[in-house]
Amino acid sequence: MRKDKAAKYLLATVFCLALLVKPVLQSGVIPETTLAEGETPKKAEEILQLNCFLGDKCIITVKDGYWELSELGSTAPFKTGRFKSNQGIMLGKSKKNFVLISKEENKAYCYDLKGNQVWEKVYSLPIKQVRLDEEKCYLHLGSPWGLAEETKTGENFPQEKVVALSLNDGKYLWEYDLKGEAILLLLPEGKKKELALFTADLKDSELKGKFYLLNGEGKLIVEREYGAGPIYAARKCQINDGWIGIGEKEIYYLTFDGVRFWTKKLSTQPLAICQFASGGIGVVQKGRLTCFDEQGQLKWEKKLKDLEGLILVDQRGDKIAIGGKKRVYLLNQRGKLEKALGLKNQIQDLSFDSMGQLLILDEVRQVEISRKN
Repeated sequence: MRKDKAAKYLLATVFCLALLVKPVLQSGVIPETTLAEGETPKKAEEILQLNCFLGDKCIITVKDGYWELSELGSTAPFKTGRFKSNQGIMLGKSKKNFVLISKEENKAYCYDLKGNQVWEKVYSLPIKQVRLDEEKCYLHLGSPWGLAEETKTGENFPQEKVVALSLNDGKYLWEYDLKGEAILLLLPEGKKKELALFTADLKDSELKGKFYLLNGEGKLIVEREYGAGPIYAARKCQINDGWIGIGEKEIYYLTFDGVRFWTKKLSTQPLAICQFASGGIGVVQKGRLTCFDEQGQLKWEKKLKDLEGLILVDQRGDKIAIGGKKRVYLLNQRGKLEKALGLKNQIQDLSFDSMGQLLILDEVRQVEISRKN
């Protein structure tokens, strides 16, 4: 019996390791960025390299164990700090703070946008994911992939849980234990205080998608299966409080309490999703952007070259920016191409500022500004 459980968990572990190389959702407002694990860099300084926007005025760069904060248009950082890690890095950010995760130390560091450290936390379990809203920091803690801890009864199973901290001071608020379930956890943001967790549960030798909904105090409200296979990326629908998720070659649309409303099969793997002010759902696939309505019906499709899955929508929800390796497309929510920009260097990040200007950060930290009109 114990060998059967170990074999099942190994199957789930292999599948979850494959999920690590799947594209990560880019919401454009409060994205989460994860560098790939398991890569062998050519040089030591290539282990950590991350450029991204923080709000309208700041850029954060993490490279070779150091982080820097710079202002837009400036190459000189106004704040730097030492960051110990050589096993990968994760970044969570909100409008007021950012949290860096050191996988080597199992430690979370929180800073404000002036670069001042607010708090730090260290855990016995690895930190697998991080997500911030305006009040809380959510950490997904779990056993290393392929490893488990022995219980008092002698059985082995993985530990997986979510811990909520106060963003202001790092105070422990609550935790939710997923009871050894082999999972891929996603924490989509939304206006409501409820937190949605999407997991992959091994059942009868197959991975089944499961949905959990927790209230603001970490109490379970809903638990239900939504279909075969896990959701790789998800986000909150701002129109009707539902959830959009992408699987291997499908889109899921779930109601607020996790009931599957519809599923749309796709010919190729979706790279990213977004939602427009009209309620339309944008899906980025290789070479095209497709828009569905909230009933799953096709509204329009636009063929575009060199798409990489980096997508965001401006604060009003009516402008779409999609990034390729060295190209950016700007469209309206009806799919009309308004601008195509070619760049010399590879794109690292995109952001709309509060004035509706598109900010483009390339690999050498040059910032291009494309005005709305």
